[in-house]
Amino acid sequence: MLSFSTFLGGSGVDSATAITVDSFDNIYVAGTTSSSNFPVSAGGFQQTLADDVTHCTTSQECTDAFVSKLSPDGTTLIYSTYLGGAGTDGIRGIGVDSSGNAYVAGFTGSLDFPGVGANSFQGSFAGGTCAPVSCLDAFFTKLNSEGSGILYSTYLGGSNIDIAHDIAVDSSGNAYLTGYTASADFPATHGAPGGGACTGGPNPSPCVDAFVGKFNPSLSGTASLVYLTYLGGDGDDVGFAIREDSGNAYVAGTTFANDTGSATFPVTTGASQNSYGGGLADGFLAVLDSDGNLPPLYATFLGGSMEDDILDLALYKASGTTFAFVTGSTLSDDFPASAGAFQRFCDLGGGQPHDCSDAFLAKFNPSAAGA
Repeated sequence: MLSFSTFLGGSGVDSATAITVDSFDNIYVAGTTSSSNFPVSAGGFQQTLADDVTHCTTSQECTDAFVSKLSPDGTTLIYSTYLGGAGTDGIRGIGVDSSGNAYVAGFTGSLDFPGVGANSFQGSFAGGTCAPVSCLDAFFTKLNSEGSGILYSTYLGGSNIDIAHDIAVDSSGNAYLTGYTASADFPATHGAPGGGACTGGPNPSPCVDAFVGKFNPSLSGTASLVYLTYLGGDGDDVGFAIREDSGNAYVAGTTFANDTGSATFPVTTGASQNSYGGGLADGFLAVLDSDGNLPPLYATFLGGSMEDDILDLALYKASGTTFAFVTGSTLSDDFPASAGAFQRFCDLGGGQPHDCSDAFLAKFNPSAAGA
């Protein structure tokens, strides 16, 4: 039974890339739009598309982010707003706190992104030039419960490309971000950027690292950053998903082989899979403590001899133990499926470029060690 289904968009290209619900079952959707007539509400913070098409290489690349809140039955648009400046802006992750404030994270090429300034951790755009347009910075913004104002907003980046992929919110209103950075001058408090030239991944040269950051948006300026760390080895590393439990950050993503065909992601001695499976990439799962210290409390590879990518993450707590569920895609016919699994072997369907191309689901207990 389909409870409800609705379009959400205007006459341009609209893409929803993040969704969450609050304790009252209201639905928050966020993403990107190039529509000048996207359905914004009368009280929304930003009423018009801010993109300047001359700033972007094509009209398709000129987008603003959007945030929309709908009623539980999908019949009422409670609020809807653009969020962006004159460059390209997009949201990849959204969270909500107990007061109904929306927390969004993504990427921006706008020098005039809304809400950033003296109260921000990083008040100015740091990206250099990634021909033919400006590099992107990550951003984090907190909207009030009516969608009518910004409570906190900051750039997050260095002089190369930086993108936030996901965000989580804890019971105290702290925000946890993950994504990737190609910036050697990324404003990290922990860790160091990976080195070398990378042959695979999202940005072949230089290498990119995953990052994990924790913010307290009730504070201002540099005090609002709790920690910010690189996370990765000497190949490309991308954080795709983040969740929080008891102040610890659970991060999942993909680690790519370096130019020697190996990976040096900082797995821990108690890992389920201590060695890189092979191929272009493996998935990874890592747990960081409340201060973002390295090495992680727990970190493991997950993959076989071809490419494996972890794309999302969920947590479940039972009897004091926090379990992590991860999902993604694999091209490995030797992916480490467990005995008794629903589908023990890859369906070799004869697809291209590899015979195996399946989704996967895995459940971890990071408080245990080894297999």
